[in-house]
Amino acid sequence: MIADGKLAVILGIETSDLFDCFLTPRDGFEACPAESVRAVLDRYWEMGTRAIFPTHKFDSAFSAGDGDRNVGQIGSFINGGHNSNFVETCPDSPRVF
Repeated sequence: MIADGKLAVILGIETSDLFDCFLTPRDGFEACPAESVRAVLDRYWEMGTRAIFPTHKFDSAFSAGDGDRNVGQIGSFINGGHNSNFVETCPDSPRVF
């Protein structure tokens, strides 16, 4: 596509709470059983979604968030009821940011 001078666009999803799969399920939400996640993935595939980034700022049932130890901590607490505890600094490793 690029070699022909055309633009390729890929429909994708990036969110902290993909499919409402919270780390700690909220009132009124299920705990995201695998069957439900597969069904939703199939539905989004049929709508044209081809890229999914299942985590962003906050911890979710899929993974830890981006590790932001500043404002992101407030959001993680509001979003999931806890401070992010999945990200640790490796000893003796230089910080790159």
